[in-house]
Amino acid sequence: MSRTKDQWIERTGGFRAGESNAEFLARSEEIEKLEAQFRSPGLTMQERETVQRRLCTLKGIDFDAPDDDED
Repeated sequence: MSRTKDQWIERTGGFRAGESNAEFLARSEEIEKLEAQFRSPGLTMQERETVQRRLCTLKGIDFDAPDDDED
């Protein structure tokens, strides 16, 4: 895969089976808003975790999965 494609998939989570264009756009917009919220100051650690968990869900990432480098 090209670097641009990898970046796009990382940013959006890619297309999902059965997802309409409108659903994809809505999910992408929510991801952008949550990422901006996460970067903003003033969030508590609990609020940051909540935002991270939602971002992972939207991108198709298992938040509680062990890191690749963990044994």
